[in-house]
Amino acid sequence: MSATPTYARRRLGAELRRLRNGSHLTVDAVAEACGWSRWKVIRIEAGQSSVSRHDLHVMCRLYEVAPEEVGRLERWLEEGRDHRWWRQYDVIGAELEEYLSLEAQASSIAVANMAMFPGLLQSEGYSRAVTYATPFTPDPDIAESVVEVRMRRQHILRGEDPTELTAVLGESLFRYETGGHDVLRGQVEHVLKIGELPNCVVHIVPLTATSALLSGGITVFDFPDPLDPSVAYAEHANGLQARDGAIDVRRHRRMVDYLKDNALSPEESHAFLVTRLGEL
Repeated sequence: MSATPTYARRRLGAELRRLRNGSHLTVDAVAEACGWSRWKVIRIEAGQSSVSRHDLHVMCRLYEVAPEEVGRLERWLEEGRDHRWWRQYDVIGAELEEYLSLEAQASSIAVANMAMFPGLLQSEGYSRAVTYATPFTPDPDIAESVVEVRMRRQHILRGEDPTELTAVLGESLFRYETGGHDVLRGQVEHVLKIGELPNCVVHIVPLTATSALLSGGITVFDFPDPLDPSVAYAEHANGLQARDGAIDVRRHRRMVDYLKDNALSPEESHAFLVTRLGEL
Protein backbone atom coordinates (compact mmCIF):
# COMPACT_ATOMS: atom_id res chain seq x y z
CA MET A 1 0.00 0.00 0.00
CA SER A 2 1.38 3.40 -0.96
CA ALA A 3 2.57 5.80 1.72
CA THR A 4 0.22 8.52 0.54
CA PRO A 5 -3.34 7.89 -0.73
CA THR A 6 -3.68 8.09 -4.50
CA TYR A 7 -5.74 11.27 -4.60
CA ALA A 8 -3.31 13.14 -2.35
CA ARG A 9 -0.41 12.14 -4.62
CA ARG A 10 -2.31 13.14 -7.74
CA ARG A 11 -3.30 16.51 -6.29
CA LEU A 12 0.27 17.33 -5.25
CA GLY A 13 1.68 16.07 -8.55
CA ALA A 14 -0.70 18.22 -10.57
CA GLU A 15 0.34 21.31 -8.61
CA LEU A 16 4.04 20.52 -9.10
CA ARG A 17 3.44 20.14 -12.82
CA ARG A 18 1.68 23.53 -12.87
CA LEU A 19 4.62 25.13 -11.05
CA ARG A 20 7.11 23.55 -13.46
CA ASN A 21 5.20 24.83 -16.46
CA GLY A 22 5.02 28.26 -14.85
CA SER A 23 8.81 28.19 -14.55
CA HIS A 24 9.09 27.28 -18.27
CA LEU A 25 11.07 24.14 -17.48
CA THR A 26 10.82 20.82 -19.30
CA VAL A 27 10.71 17.46 -17.56
CA ASP A 28 14.21 16.73 -18.85
CA ALA A 29 15.51 20.05 -17.51
CA VAL A 30 14.12 19.30 -14.04
CA ALA A 31 15.51 15.79 -14.07
CA GLU A 32 18.97 17.05 -15.00
CA ALA A 33 18.92 19.85 -12.41
CA CYS A 34 17.83 17.47 -9.63
CA GLY A 35 20.01 14.55 -10.69
CA TRP A 36 17.00 12.31 -11.23
CA SER A 37 15.72 10.23 -14.10
CA ARG A 38 13.04 11.88 -16.23
CA TRP A 39 10.69 9.03 -15.25
CA LYS A 40 10.89 10.03 -11.60
CA VAL A 41 9.64 13.52 -12.46
CA ILE A 42 6.92 12.11 -14.72
CA ARG A 43 5.72 9.66 -12.05
CA ILE A 44 5.63 12.35 -9.34
CA GLU A 45 3.62 14.71 -11.53
CA ALA A 46 1.22 11.93 -12.56
CA GLY A 47 0.60 10.97 -8.94
CA GLN A 48 2.06 7.53 -9.55
CA SER A 49 4.86 7.96 -7.04
CA SER A 50 5.06 9.57 -3.61
CA VAL A 51 7.36 12.55 -3.12
CA SER A 52 9.53 12.94 -0.04
CA ARG A 53 9.73 16.19 1.89
CA HIS A 54 13.36 16.59 0.72
CA ASP A 55 12.44 16.13 -2.94
CA LEU A 56 9.50 18.50 -2.55
CA HIS A 57 11.85 21.22 -1.29
CA VAL A 58 14.33 20.53 -4.11
CA MET A 59 11.58 21.05 -6.70
CA CYS A 60 10.22 24.13 -4.94
CA ARG A 61 13.67 25.77 -4.89
CA LEU A 62 14.10 25.01 -8.58
CA TYR A 63 10.70 26.55 -9.37
CA GLU A 64 11.36 29.52 -7.04
CA VAL A 65 8.17 28.84 -5.10
CA ALA A 66 7.25 31.44 -2.48
CA PRO A 67 7.59 30.31 1.17
CA GLU A 68 3.83 30.45 1.82
CA GLU A 69 3.25 28.25 -1.23
CA VAL A 70 5.86 25.78 0.00
CA GLY A 71 3.99 25.64 3.31
CA ARG A 72 0.76 24.85 1.50
CA LEU A 73 2.39 22.00 -0.44
CA GLU A 74 3.89 20.65 2.78
CA ARG A 75 0.44 20.63 4.37
CA TRP A 76 -0.89 18.72 1.38
CA LEU A 77 1.93 16.23 1.76
CA GLU A 78 1.18 15.71 5.45
CA GLU A 79 -2.59 15.62 4.98
CA GLY A 80 -2.20 12.63 2.74
CA ARG A 81 -0.42 10.81 5.54
CA ASP A 82 -2.16 11.91 8.71
CA HIS A 83 -5.84 10.97 8.46
CA ARG A 84 -5.31 7.23 8.37
CA TRP A 85 -6.64 5.78 11.61
CA TRP A 86 -8.34 3.11 9.49
CA ARG A 87 -5.05 1.43 8.54
CA GLN A 88 -5.18 -0.61 11.73
CA TYR A 89 -8.10 -2.51 10.22
CA ASP A 90 -7.41 -5.34 7.80
CA VAL A 91 -10.78 -4.84 6.09
CA ILE A 92 -9.73 -1.62 4.30
CA GLY A 93 -8.75 -2.10 0.67
CA ALA A 94 -7.04 0.51 -1.52
CA GLU A 95 -10.34 1.73 -3.01
CA LEU A 96 -11.99 2.30 0.37
CA GLU A 97 -8.80 3.83 1.84
CA GLU A 98 -8.88 6.45 -0.89
CA TYR A 99 -12.53 7.20 -0.09
CA LEU A 100 -11.91 7.43 3.67
CA SER A 101 -8.92 9.71 3.11
CA LEU A 102 -11.08 12.14 1.17
CA GLU A 103 -13.88 11.89 3.71
CA ALA A 104 -11.50 12.69 6.57
CA GLN A 105 -10.09 15.77 4.84
CA ALA A 106 -13.27 17.21 3.33
CA SER A 107 -14.79 20.40 4.70
CA SER A 108 -18.22 19.54 3.32
CA ILE A 109 -19.82 16.36 2.01
CA ALA A 110 -23.02 15.82 0.05
CA VAL A 111 -24.48 12.32 -0.12
CA ALA A 112 -27.56 10.96 -1.84
CA ASN A 113 -28.90 7.43 -1.71
CA MET A 114 -32.34 5.94 -2.24
CA ALA A 115 -31.52 2.30 -1.48
CA MET A 116 -29.24 2.26 1.56
CA PHE A 117 -28.31 4.63 4.36
CA PRO A 118 -24.83 6.04 3.65
CA GLY A 119 -22.11 5.03 6.09
CA LEU A 120 -22.01 8.45 7.74
CA LEU A 121 -25.66 8.08 8.73
CA GLN A 122 -25.80 4.44 9.77
CA SER A 123 -26.60 3.46 13.34
CA GLU A 124 -24.53 0.66 14.81
CA GLY A 125 -27.46 -1.75 14.63
CA TYR A 126 -28.23 -0.93 11.01
CA SER A 127 -24.56 -1.16 10.05
CA ARG A 128 -24.32 -4.59 11.59
CA ALA A 129 -27.55 -5.70 9.91
CA VAL A 130 -26.48 -4.68 6.38
CA THR A 131 -23.02 -6.18 6.92
CA TYR A 132 -24.60 -9.56 7.55
CA ALA A 133 -27.31 -9.11 4.90
CA THR A 134 -25.38 -11.03 2.28
CA PRO A 135 -25.57 -14.53 0.79
CA PHE A 136 -22.02 -15.01 2.02
CA THR A 137 -21.68 -15.26 5.79
CA PRO A 138 -18.83 -12.91 6.72
CA ASP A 139 -16.13 -13.75 9.22
CA PRO A 140 -17.44 -12.35 12.56
CA ASP A 141 -14.17 -10.54 13.26
CA ILE A 142 -14.17 -8.93 9.82
CA ALA A 143 -17.84 -7.98 10.12
CA GLU A 144 -17.32 -6.29 13.48
CA SER A 145 -14.30 -4.39 12.11
CA VAL A 146 -16.46 -3.10 9.25
CA VAL A 147 -19.05 -1.88 11.74
CA GLU A 148 -16.41 -0.24 13.94
CA VAL A 149 -14.90 1.60 10.97
CA ARG A 150 -18.32 2.99 10.01
CA MET A 151 -18.94 4.22 13.52
CA ARG A 152 -15.52 5.89 13.78
CA ARG A 153 -16.06 7.62 10.44
CA GLN A 154 -18.95 9.56 11.96
CA HIS A 155 -16.63 11.36 14.39
CA ILE A 156 -15.98 13.98 11.67
CA LEU A 157 -19.56 15.23 12.16
CA ARG A 158 -18.86 16.30 15.73
CA GLY A 159 -16.10 18.14 17.56
CA GLU A 160 -14.51 21.58 17.30
CA ASP A 161 -14.40 21.79 13.50
CA PRO A 162 -17.06 19.37 12.24
CA THR A 163 -17.55 18.52 8.60
CA GLU A 164 -20.67 19.93 6.97
CA LEU A 165 -23.00 17.19 5.72
CA THR A 166 -25.93 17.38 3.35
CA ALA A 167 -27.81 14.10 2.98
CA VAL A 168 -30.64 13.28 0.56
CA LEU A 169 -32.40 10.02 1.41
CA GLY A 170 -35.35 8.16 -0.04
CA GLU A 171 -38.41 7.71 2.18
CA SER A 172 -38.44 4.01 1.38
CA LEU A 173 -35.30 3.62 3.51
CA PHE A 174 -37.40 4.51 6.53
CA ARG A 175 -39.91 1.79 5.64
CA TYR A 176 -37.59 -1.18 5.13
CA GLU A 177 -37.19 -3.15 8.35
CA THR A 178 -33.61 -4.14 7.59
CA GLY A 179 -32.44 -6.07 10.63
CA GLY A 180 -35.90 -5.97 12.18
CA HIS A 181 -38.30 -3.50 13.75
CA ASP A 182 -36.00 -2.42 16.58
CA VAL A 183 -33.08 -1.82 14.21
CA LEU A 184 -35.24 0.38 12.00
CA ARG A 185 -36.43 2.38 14.99
CA GLY A 186 -32.83 2.90 16.11
CA GLN A 187 -31.84 3.95 12.61
CA VAL A 188 -34.64 6.51 12.32
CA GLU A 189 -33.67 7.91 15.72
CA HIS A 190 -30.03 8.05 14.63
CA VAL A 191 -30.80 10.03 11.46
CA LEU A 192 -33.04 12.35 13.46
CA LYS A 193 -30.16 13.15 15.84
CA ILE A 194 -27.72 13.74 12.99
CA GLY A 195 -30.20 16.06 11.29
CA GLU A 196 -30.37 18.11 14.48
CA LEU A 197 -26.63 18.82 14.43
CA PRO A 198 -25.93 22.42 13.32
CA ASN A 199 -23.56 21.27 10.57
CA CYS A 200 -25.87 18.62 9.11
CA VAL A 201 -28.91 18.89 6.86
CA VAL A 202 -31.16 15.97 5.96
CA HIS A 203 -33.60 15.97 3.05
CA ILE A 204 -36.04 13.11 2.50
CA VAL A 205 -37.43 12.36 -0.94
CA PRO A 206 -41.07 11.31 -0.35
CA LEU A 207 -42.64 8.29 -2.01
CA THR A 208 -44.97 10.71 -3.78
CA ALA A 209 -42.10 12.41 -5.64
CA THR A 210 -42.69 11.98 -9.38
CA SER A 211 -39.31 13.15 -10.68
CA ALA A 212 -36.64 11.75 -8.39
CA LEU A 213 -34.83 8.56 -9.32
CA LEU A 214 -31.33 7.45 -8.39
CA SER A 215 -29.73 4.06 -8.85
CA GLY A 216 -26.96 3.54 -6.31
CA GLY A 217 -25.44 6.38 -4.34
CA ILE A 218 -23.59 9.63 -4.90
CA THR A 219 -21.02 11.39 -2.73
CA VAL A 220 -19.42 14.76 -3.47
CA PHE A 221 -16.42 15.90 -1.43
CA ASP A 222 -15.41 19.57 -1.17
CA PHE A 223 -12.25 20.74 0.57
CA PRO A 224 -11.21 23.87 2.51
CA ASP A 225 -8.41 24.84 0.10
CA PRO A 226 -9.91 26.53 -3.00
CA LEU A 227 -7.11 25.03 -5.09
CA ASP A 228 -8.04 21.54 -3.93
CA PRO A 229 -10.44 20.13 -6.55
CA SER A 230 -13.70 18.48 -5.53
CA VAL A 231 -14.19 14.76 -6.03
CA ALA A 232 -17.36 12.79 -6.68
CA TYR A 233 -18.03 9.10 -6.11
CA ALA A 234 -20.69 6.88 -7.62
CA GLU A 235 -21.64 3.86 -5.51
CA HIS A 236 -23.07 0.73 -7.09
CA ALA A 237 -23.28 -3.01 -6.48
CA ASN A 238 -19.69 -3.57 -7.64
CA GLY A 239 -18.14 -0.91 -5.43
CA LEU A 240 -17.10 2.73 -5.59
CA GLN A 241 -16.11 4.67 -8.68
CA ALA A 242 -14.21 7.95 -8.32
CA ARG A 243 -14.94 10.90 -10.60
CA ASP A 244 -12.50 13.81 -10.22
CA GLY A 245 -12.89 15.50 -13.59
CA ALA A 246 -14.54 18.92 -13.38
CA ILE A 247 -17.39 17.95 -15.71
CA ASP A 248 -18.09 14.69 -13.89
CA VAL A 249 -18.12 16.44 -10.50
CA ARG A 250 -20.57 19.05 -11.81
CA ARG A 251 -22.86 16.33 -13.15
CA HIS A 252 -22.91 14.47 -9.84
CA ARG A 253 -23.47 17.70 -7.94
CA ARG A 254 -26.38 18.58 -10.22
CA MET A 255 -27.91 15.18 -9.52
CA VAL A 256 -27.73 15.75 -5.76
CA ASP A 257 -29.24 19.22 -6.20
CA TYR A 258 -31.99 17.80 -8.42
CA LEU A 259 -32.92 15.25 -5.75
CA LYS A 260 -32.93 18.01 -3.11
CA ASP A 261 -35.31 20.03 -5.26
CA ASN A 262 -37.70 17.07 -5.27
CA ALA A 263 -37.27 16.33 -1.57
CA LEU A 264 -38.90 17.67 1.57
CA SER A 265 -37.32 20.72 3.17
CA PRO A 266 -35.10 20.12 6.21
CA GLU A 267 -37.98 21.20 8.47
CA GLU A 268 -40.46 18.94 6.70
CA SER A 269 -37.94 16.09 6.77
CA HIS A 270 -37.48 16.57 10.52
CA ALA A 271 -41.24 16.45 11.02
CA PHE A 272 -41.43 13.28 8.94
CA LEU A 273 -38.73 11.61 11.06
CA VAL A 274 -40.47 12.56 14.29
CA THR A 275 -43.74 11.15 12.96
CA ARG A 276 -42.10 7.98 11.64
CA LEU A 277 -40.34 7.41 14.97
CA GLY A 278 -43.69 7.74 16.72
CA GLU A 279 -45.14 5.11 14.40
CA LEU A 280 -42.42 2.66 15.36
